Amino acid sequence: MQRHPISRLLHLPLYCLSLLFGQISWSPPPWLAALLSNCRRRPVASLVALLLVCTLAGGTLYWLNLPKPLAVYGVVAVPGLSDPDSDQPESLILRFGYPAEGHGEDESEDRAIREAPVARIDLIGETLRAGVRLRPSLAGTWRWLDDHSLEFTPERDWPPGTDYRVQYDPAIFAPDTRLGRDHESFTTPPFAATIDDLRFYQDPADPAIRRVVATLAFTHPVDADSLQTSLSLAMRPAAADPDTPPRDFAFTLDYDQ
Repeated sequence: MQRHPISRLLHLPLYCLSLLFGQISWSPPPWLAALLSNCRRRPVASLVALLLVCTLAGGTLYWLNLPKPLAVYGVVAVPGLSDPDSDQPESLILRFGYPAEGHGEDESEDRAIREAPVARIDLIGETLRAGVRLRPSLAGTWRWLDDHSLEFTPERDWPPGTDYRVQYDPAIFAPDTRLGRDHESFTTPPFAATIDDLRFYQDPADPAIRRVVATLAFTHPVDADSLQTSLSLAMRPAAADPDTPPRDFAFTLDYDQ
């Protein structure tokens, strides 16, 4: 019985392998056997189905490789620590544009963009009453600084180490703007404390009076009562063995602004 061309094509690799490794026995799985049987019974319909599948696959690949419209993404300039001498907290700035060459769309903080005019012209410089939200909520005002920079000015300092999400609506953008996503996320700087200065002090009038003077610096304002109960000062007696437990010393705290 003459074999179907498709069947001969499938057996060709097995024939080549048999030349190298000897006789190989192989039987098709049920789904392939059913497919070959259908091809033998309906060769024309099978050929049409094969052409349709190839056309669909080729069309899909062609569509996937078509140039896509450029999408706009935002880059967050995370607000820094507030100036102790200023009553105005740092503002949050979002710059919008197209991903710069060599930077992927899925990058977040390190994404570089080519700034683009995306803001609604009638909203530039105006306080936005709707269309952008900050979660968790923080009192303040939103406005377009220019055609690509959105600013949020808070009424109070940003809480340390807090994850925020900015959600914006397409209504605040120019009508032809295609947003890559409708939100951006960032985290405010964490709370930290450092010892800026540590020195020994001896009273010039009474050499027996000796003190340790340390200057503590904090990234954010601290609660005086909380610091007083959380802070301790201890030192081993002079010439004591390293295994000797340190002895607690009393201390006083003075604060600047």
